[in-house]
Amino acid sequence: MTAPSFDELKPQTELEREYDQAQNAYFAIRYREEKGLGFLGTHKSIGRGAKVSKVTCRNCAASFTSNNKLHRHLRGPCQAGSLQPETASPVVVESKAVIPGDPTDGLADFHCAQAFWYVTPGTNPHVSCIDSGFGNSAIDDELQLRLYPDTPRLPLQHRRVVEGLGGAKFTATHVVLLTINMKGTDGRYAQLVRPFHVLKKLSVPLLIGNDIMKPEKFDLLYSTNRLRIGACDGVCVQITVYSGSKYSRIPVRCAEGIVIPASSSTVVGVKYG
Repeated sequence: MTAPSFDELKPQTELEREYDQAQNAYFAIRYREEKGLGFLGTHKSIGRGAKVSKVTCRNCAASFTSNNKLHRHLRGPCQAGSLQPETASPVVVESKAVIPGDPTDGLADFHCAQAFWYVTPGTNPHVSCIDSGFGNSAIDDELQLRLYPDTPRLPLQHRRVVEGLGGAKFTATHVVLLTINMKGTDGRYAQLVRPFHVLKKLSVPLLIGNDIMKPEKFDLLYSTNRLRIGACDGVCVQITVYSGSKYSRIPVRCAEGIVIPASSSTVVGVKYG
């Protein structure tokens, strides 16, 4: 006489039967994956000849019957840099740009793109420097007081040391929210409303950095000396590229005594001889 099983002594509940069915289906699916038979979906479709879905490696076009196998493949033989090198010879295009006679000439000078901006359209232009190597935009302290006297300065929670043009370091304690206008080559004006750090004795009147260039979608086109502002319907502004050493530390003998305010320009009579 055979002894009764545990299941006969204690009948299964409905929940226990569903759990056993799900567990059996799980092991059946794992078995089919290991044997390369593919994943068939739920346990009800086992043995009915459902189609095997495959995944393909985008690097080497190898096919796999499961995502796990694809991931193991990508972590192993198909890692970046382990694929076979290109058989075709690479095409090298040599630059046609003019090489300076002295390779050291100009290495110590700083260069930037310069563009004009206006407080309001149609007024006197002012010079700005567009520098992608500068993270935070800034305006000269005296220029801000002269052009935007009624604009309040907002204090920073902490003093911030920022690097200006040519590597000069400044300590910023305030920012201002300014509206500047840049005239396009087609007569339209691109109007920008952005915060600027207020820096004392800034080497340029206005410095536009990445914090404005990125959100305003600036595209510097050095081949055509244009600045395209994508956030302003693609207004194109004329730019020039200059070296800082050409505009500083040059002694000039004037015909008479004259005072030039900071961050401004004026016509100066030069005395010869």
